[in-house]
Amino acid sequence: MLTWLRELILDPIKEGVAEVKQEAAQEKEEQRIRDEGDKEKFRLQQEENRRRIMAIPHSEKFAVAIAAPFRATYLSPWPPFGRVGQNDEIEIWPLSLYSFGEPDSIADDKRKVLKDCLARDLNITDHQSALTVIASYLNAGDISDKLSGKGDKIPQSLNSVLGTLQNAAGTVYAAKAKAAIASLHTQKALLSCMIAYAITGSADCNYFSKDYALDLLSDVSVYVKANYSGWKIYGDEFLTGEKMAKLNNALGRSFLHKFTGYLNSKPGSPWLHVSWEPID
Repeated sequence: MLTWLRELILDPIKEGVAEVKQEAAQEKEEQRIRDEGDKEKFRLQQEENRRRIMAIPHSEKFAVAIAAPFRATYLSPWPPFGRVGQNDEIEIWPLSLYSFGEPDSIADDKRKVLKDCLARDLNITDHQSALTVIASYLNAGDISDKLSGKGDKIPQSLNSVLGTLQNAAGTVYAAKAKAAIASLHTQKALLSCMIAYAITGSADCNYFSKDYALDLLSDVSVYVKANYSGWKIYGDEFLTGEKMAKLNNALGRSFLHKFTGYLNSKPGSPWLHVSWEPID
């Protein structure tokens, strides 16, 4: 009876279980091979990105790095909040943090995200709105007069406010004036980042040409170098300025902090590879 039961029922069940295990092991191995193939393709793509980045002019890389806190948050492949993935051990070189205005500087799906963000955050939707917004920011910081007359004039620019405070720094209000100067100085980093983000993003969205954007960005780069001495302090001042201006809610601010931290630490970050001064 037991022999009959084993042969009729138990043995086929065991054989079925063994077949299922074998099929599962085979599928797992096939998936491993596919993953290894995807990983190799990803590694080769990052190597190609690195080679291409090395050939980009320093002036372009520096200007894009000014916009990096916003571009990293919206456009980079770096995962939010340290999500673990199968390619974590591969050094990532985000082309969008070194270059802009090229057909493949950013992926098509990211370009749609960028358009939505420019419209939502800066009211930039086309050529004219881009020029108007960027001109207003340039006027606010006394950064450039290349777009004079295209944007709303700022009655008191950031420099004029700082100048008034600096004059007061020698009076009985010296302590308060110096504290206000330190706080307002952080707005220069925030303003620089917003302008560079608006200019590079507008070129990525084809609102104006890359050559035109590079001409505007050259003045922004001069402004940043005149006020800061390196990427770390620039990033710190940017975060302080953003918090003071209250541009984002707590969640948005946490993302900016995370991605600015990546810029200071990720091996493929422009802040670790783009020198503050051009290489002769």
